[in-house]
Amino acid sequence: MHPLPPLPVVDLHCDLLCYLSRHAERTPFDPAARCAIPQLHAGKVQLQILAIFTETTPCSVEEGLHQAHLYQQLSLRHPHHFRSYEGTWTPPLLSTLLAFENASGFCDEDEPVQRGCQRLEKVVQTIAKPLYVSLTWNTENRFGGGAFAPSIGLKEEGKLLLEELDRLHIAVDLSHASDPLAYDILDYATQRGLTFPILASHSNARVMAAAPRNLPDEIAREILRRNGLIGLNLCRHFVGASPDAFIQHIVHWMELGGENQIAFGADFFYDADLSSAQRYGPELFFADYQDASCYPALLDLLQRELKWNKKQLSKLAYENALTFINNTKIIAL
Repeated sequence: MHPLPPLPVVDLHCDLLCYLSRHAERTPFDPAARCAIPQLHAGKVQLQILAIFTETTPCSVEEGLHQAHLYQQLSLRHPHHFRSYEGTWTPPLLSTLLAFENASGFCDEDEPVQRGCQRLEKVVQTIAKPLYVSLTWNTENRFGGGAFAPSIGLKEEGKLLLEELDRLHIAVDLSHASDPLAYDILDYATQRGLTFPILASHSNARVMAAAPRNLPDEIAREILRRNGLIGLNLCRHFVGASPDAFIQHIVHWMELGGENQIAFGADFFYDADLSSAQRYGPELFFADYQDASCYPALLDLLQRELKWNKKQLSKLAYENALTFINNTKIIAL
């Protein structure tokens, strides 16, 4: 089987905004970010979702809004490289969409939740509509429990936030949710007739790699049943012992019926910005798949091992993600 020409790629999650926010001298051309402009171009990435990442701290909103403004400035400071996605992409420009990896990025722990929702709506109106919001990161906050708070589900204020996300038609991301939170979100949506889209932007299969951030099959099946999306995380802690495990995760999602609902959600970030509590080991990514330039090689690996044709590879590379994004009505609010 001959290698195919490089395909365009949509990636659901990276931490470029967080990287830029830590030091004023940093630029989107720095290879340390793993998702810098040259790396994205080399990987044929045409649409990159840029997540606002904050832990839940007293400075969360300040940091979240700072990253939101950095997102806004990318196309102003680098007009020959970035543009917000408006339904089509125009190479060589990199199309982008915004996301919140933690709702603490727009809502403090102690203020009225309505004020946080108003702040989110202002971001929508003045900067960009986020593709998705995760209620929390790995820890517990006012909305619910993260992956490292395994006994905490959806809180009453989390229900209020879900109602607001449904009104704005912003997708809800389960990648950092505890299992109880994920189940509660799904159950609450059913009970209330809410129609916000569901995804796990950067999570793999727990049966293949037993990390709490990975998805148990029951939650994955429910995401797929609701026409949601699952993004393949390239961080080795969520993959397994070798790059061959990429294939095992994809085959598993295919066996669950996910051919039209799997995508890339690489989760590329700068290692040195992590606290010791956030580190999963000394080598966070595999040597051949350690930055956004890796997608042609990764797709070539899948073609060789799975014998996939161009249509199957295209679904994973960009078609499934575009279908989900278009169905969120993100362009027309």
